[in-house]
Amino acid sequence: MKRVLDTNKLIRHWKRFKPADGVKTPGGARAWAGQLIEFEKTDAIVTPVELELLGGDLSQNDRELTEAYLQPFRILDQGRVLPEDWDNARRLVRRIPRGPRPRPRGLVDCLIRAIADRLNHEVWTDDSGMPKN
Repeated sequence: MKRVLDTNKLIRHWKRFKPADGVKTPGGARAWAGQLIEFEKTDAIVTPVELELLGGDLSQNDRELTEAYLQPFRILDQGRVLPEDWDNARRLVRRIPRGPRPRPRGLVDCLIRAIADRLNHEVWTDDSGMPKN
């Protein structure tokens, strides 16, 4: 199955961005993203992943670097979150996970899963709490 990267994959990778000369540039950020794409064998993300990553920016410079980092990625849903995605996310939010200590389901994770499901992609994540279908 094709894979879409979850936000945590991008955040962990982005936090390790330390250019040899110590100067972070948009070109360096794009190249750094290319390394993740090559390693993970996918360039696919969905709109909520893009927005989550941008939502963590603290300054104008950080935003510019984050936008440059995101450029090599392909936004699979092209910014179109459909009513059926919201319906599926609602279903996932309401689902009670099994286990002795079920974790809460976050709206954004449920929406990422819903969009990926619609587009026949697996969510490639390090988050054990990512909702299942």
